Amino acid sequence: MSRHAFVLACALASACDAPSDHDDGESSSDSGGDMLAPDCEAGPVVTYDTFGRGFLAGYCNGCHGAQVSDRRGAPAEVLLDDRDSVAMYGDRIFARVMPPDGSVPTMPPAGGITVEDRERLIVWLTCWPD
Repeated sequence: MSRHAFVLACALASACDAPSDHDDGESSSDSGGDMLAPDCEAGPVVTYDTFGRGFLAGYCNGCHGAQVSDRRGAPAEVLLDDRDSVAMYGDRIFARVMPPDGSVPTMPPAGGITVEDRERLIVWLTCWPD
């Protein structure tokens, strides 16, 4: 991950602390973790195989999978079927899942990403972008 993406990830992570209209009022700080800058040395190893594949299958590939016929408005070029695709769109993923202005996330459109999954996403894309 580029330095720009790491800085963006750290800035965007702080947006998770503000509850939105679509979450249960829990913030990432309520979960006991300071996600402003993940400690990559002390934190868990979160990889495509241990987290990313399942996260993408559960939250993204219903619209962003290569084999999906009804993309429900997802841009044809934004495919998130593998770790290389995620690396290419990492900044866009952060911006949609954790908007830098603290507004309601636009992805996934139905919402539902848990605080824990947001934290793991930050760690994966920041520390272990395998």
